[in-house]
Amino acid sequence: MKILKDTIARVSRHETGHSVAARVLGFQTENITYVITDYRGGHRGGSAITLTQDLRESGPVEYLRRRVKVLYAGVLAESLTDGVINGDLALEYIKQGGAVDHAKVRELIHLLRNLELGEFGDELEAQDQLSKLDLQLWNEAAEIVANESRLIVTVSKFVASRFNDVGVEVCVTNSDLLSIAAYCDRFKA
Repeated sequence: MKILKDTIARVSRHETGHSVAARVLGFQTENITYVITDYRGGHRGGSAITLTQDLRESGPVEYLRRRVKVLYAGVLAESLTDGVINGDLALEYIKQGGAVDHAKVRELIHLLRNLELGEFGDELEAQDQLSKLDLQLWNEAAEIVANESRLIVTVSKFVASRFNDVGVEVCVTNSDLLSIAAYCDRFKA
């Protein structure tokens, strides 16, 4: 049962981290969903966001930067321990439940690098550029999660409380989120 309780808490923080970071970065958010698929901790989840800005104005580079930060916010929020990011745990989680997010990040980082710096020259130099860009966006996402950690923990507890049973999807709507005073105060919906 402890595995199940820990999984519910982690998945709730992960998906809430995506949702809160998305709101902070100007995306519209929709539902937070998750399902615990078995008693050993199997799960899947999602935090739906939509882009409402015209990319012709803000540009694809800024969109991609914000999107990477939203993706990284999941494992960073999942790693929150007593309201503080545990970087080692975040890196461990990125190989587990965050692997799909990380695969998207790797692709988006390559796109960003190409849009910002153009053609690949020396392979070592290009890899260094990718690593620096990746670290910069990781750190910016970490700053968002650290600044919003109290809200993420509060909302994730609400999201976790909606768990009913293994195999049953939990869906927390925007209306549900707006019923949380701290969330409503932060985002003045």
